[in-house]
Amino acid sequence: MANNQIKHQKVEKNNPVVWVCDWNGSSQGLGTIKNTSLSGAVIRQLGAGTFDLFKDDFVNYKAGVILCMNQGGVLNKFFTVASPSGGNLGAYRNISDSIVFKCVRMPGAFKDQKNILSSPYGYGEKLFLTVSIEDPDTLIGNLVAQVPKGAAVFNSGSSGTSGSSKKRMIVVYRDANIIGRCLKGSAASANSIGVWS
Repeated sequence: MANNQIKHQKVEKNNPVVWVCDWNGSSQGLGTIKNTSLSGAVIRQLGAGTFDLFKDDFVNYKAGVILCMNQGGVLNKFFTVASPSGGNLGAYRNISDSIVFKCVRMPGAFKDQKNILSSPYGYGEKLFLTVSIEDPDTLIGNLVAQVPKGAAVFNSGSSGTSGSSKKRMIVVYRDANIIGRCLKGSAASANSIGVWS
């Protein structure tokens, strides 16, 4: 059983802010952009398995995850490559080294429900997150998205089944749904997760 103390450990500020990744304002994925600097940064921070979730789109409704970053703005400004004639690397090129990517879970009811969401996630949209430390073995959904390579890992302080090993816990980021998205249609009232403000 996980130590209750670690569940309430402060990991980062309450409701951290991130932005849904955006490449020139359109629905593109890492596989279609084919920018080696951007791909390398995502793989380095989140691992190849998580990278694969965002090959077609930064918002993966099927898996219920969103690729987000800690800076507002379009990625093509941060990860522009030099032209053959030695042109400008982009006004914000030096910022690319400080961009942090997060794999964010959308509310469970939104998974695979893009067509009946009251509003789709927008590229460049600002999201507020909830952060928790959880046991990856109990997470529902795609574990690759929840335990990316390099994810922050903590020991719970309680013994595992053998009595000598400690339980592995990870940091999980979720969209707090501060704008109150919900599912449209007859089931919306029963299934909505909206946090209305």
